[in-house]
Amino acid sequence: MKIYHKVIFLIIIIAGGIGLFSSLLASRFMHDAFNSELRKKAQIITRMMADNITHSVIDNEVIPVANILQKIISNNIDVEYAYVVGFRGEVYAHSFENGFPRGLAMQRDDEVSFDKPHIAHFLTFKGPILDISYPLIQGMSAHVHLGMNETQAYKLVKGLRNRILITTLCITLFGILFGILISRRITYPLDRLADSMQTFGKESTVQKFSFRGGSLEVKKLATAFNRMISERIDMEASIRESEKKHRELLEGLNDAAYRMSLPDGKYEYFGRSAKKVFGYDSKQWLNNPKLISQIIHPDFIDCFKQNWADLLKGKVSETYEYKIIDPEGNERWIFQSNTGIWNDIGKLTAIEGLCRNVTNRKQAQEALKKKTHDIGERIKELKCLYAISTLFENSAIPKGENFQRIVDLIPPSWQYPEITCAQIIINNTKYKTDNFKVTKWKQSRNILVNEKKAGTVEVYYSEKMPRIDEGPFLKEERDLINEIAEQISRFIEKKQIEKKSKKLEAWLRHTQKMESIGILAGGIAHDFNNLLSPIIGMSEILLEDLPKESLEYENANEIFQAGKRAGDLVKQILTFSRRSEHKKTPIRVQKVIKEVLKLSRSTIPANIEIYQDIQQDCGLVMADPTQIHQVIMNLMTNASHAMEDKNGVIDIKLKEINLKGNELFDTELGPGLY
Repeated sequence: MKIYHKVIFLIIIIAGGIGLFSSLLASRFMHDAFNSELRKKAQIITRMMADNITHSVIDNEVIPVANILQKIISNNIDVEYAYVVGFRGEVYAHSFENGFPRGLAMQRDDEVSFDKPHIAHFLTFKGPILDISYPLIQGMSAHVHLGMNETQAYKLVKGLRNRILITTLCITLFGILFGILISRRITYPLDRLADSMQTFGKESTVQKFSFRGGSLEVKKLATAFNRMISERIDMEASIRESEKKHRELLEGLNDAAYRMSLPDGKYEYFGRSAKKVFGYDSKQWLNNPKLISQIIHPDFIDCFKQNWADLLKGKVSETYEYKIIDPEGNERWIFQSNTGIWNDIGKLTAIEGLCRNVTNRKQAQEALKKKTHDIGERIKELKCLYAISTLFENSAIPKGENFQRIVDLIPPSWQYPEITCAQIIINNTKYKTDNFKVTKWKQSRNILVNEKKAGTVEVYYSEKMPRIDEGPFLKEERDLINEIAEQISRFIEKKQIEKKSKKLEAWLRHTQKMESIGILAGGIAHDFNNLLSPIIGMSEILLEDLPKESLEYENANEIFQAGKRAGDLVKQILTFSRRSEHKKTPIRVQKVIKEVLKLSRSTIPANIEIYQDIQQDCGLVMADPTQIHQVIMNLMTNASHAMEDKNGVIDIKLKEINLKGNELFDTELGPGLY
């Protein structure tokens, strides 16, 4: 026989056996049942209120919460009031029309259990109040209060109870004791078991059920119930351990894990690493769903808006990178990976993912990129210098063409080739690029040849560019233009040296030729002198033997004079051909000039006239007469060669002048007679 059948059988026996005495017991049971139902009703309403208003309180939506409270009051006549306490302990919303009562505020009990309903009793001017509170979220301080007017609820019960009490005054002590025994024996264990089972369905932890006595069926139920409790305790411990491990794993990551619901964009979870990644802690993210739009870098606002629009359309980008501004105003690069969460009908309801601070990696990439760019710039500069060096080594290329090629090599070697133009100015000759244009963004260097300015190298940007080292130019570009100018200087100096070397070679050949001519002339003069000696000697003998008035005398005298002039000519040739060491002695230049004129007249064509203006009283000069003779002879020869077969005049002048200090500019001479 089942336990509730036994209870009914006992109740019938008691009712039939003791009569009126059962009325009191029935009244008592009715009162307890009504009281229990009242509490259960209050608890159910309270839980329903908590379930319906939790999200509204989290979202700070006061009006919907107040409407729900009013609806509860309107639909339940025995509910006297209802109010909600917020997360900070303030009265968030209430059902009172004239404000929250001061008396209720003084009796308010905020020590609410965080995991089960809390029941309190206190008196008001409307009678006894049953106050039941229930947490909105387990573990949080926010909760809801419901006040049940016990007077209103018990109004009908009291009359019946009073009539029953009048009829039950005669119940004997035996009936009372027997009823108590039956209650203790049957209903109390069942009630305890029912309460434990009800608590088991609501709470996360329940103590095992223990009782003494009672029927076998109740013992079996208690044993099975205790086994369920043990299994649940073990399962919950395992779940808590697993959750703890997963939580520790997430919280231990350098990446910040998150979960965001859609389409409202609220964060349901944000890991503690948010502070390391973003500079903003997880509470700031949870309390401010719009935080990301407030800290996103201006360069990525459009990208952020596009990603949000894609999310609302159900599109999830697996990864993307963006920049934010941290609380200190610094830029941070964030790498974010995402995973979409879809419901049963394929609608995107949330996204989960990880966020990582990759600022150091980005900075390293930027540094590497800059280093690579710098290396590329240096390679361009080296190519330019190598090409210029190759041009200068190629002697077959004309000098002017070399400079034009160098100008064309300059723009590709600068940082912005497309807006770079250049020109090289050498001895007032300009070599330019096709796009040459003079602007205010200029870099130049003088070309120095033998420490004197011979030209410039100029580089221009046709557009304004950011300031770097030297205006918009790099310091390496300054080194490059300096090196280009140096190479051009060395090239010009080399060409000048080569030109001088060729002149020296020509002069050396001419000197050697003149030396050979001198040797030849010396030999000829010596032989010619041997031939002149008998002519001069015989003419002198004839002059002594012939009468002075005779024609023969005149002819012999002409022979004698011609012989003497020929002798003087031989002496000059011998002087010209001497190779002995030259010594400076005081000489009169005018005498040397006259000798040169005598000698040159016979070698200079007759169509060239020789004029002479020689000051006879010129002072002495310290010089080698042979060298002076050779210098004047060379001047005469060069002058005659310059006129070739044309008629002309060679004008020779010798003057003594007195130079003063203001007439000696840029010379090493001192004032005096010259």
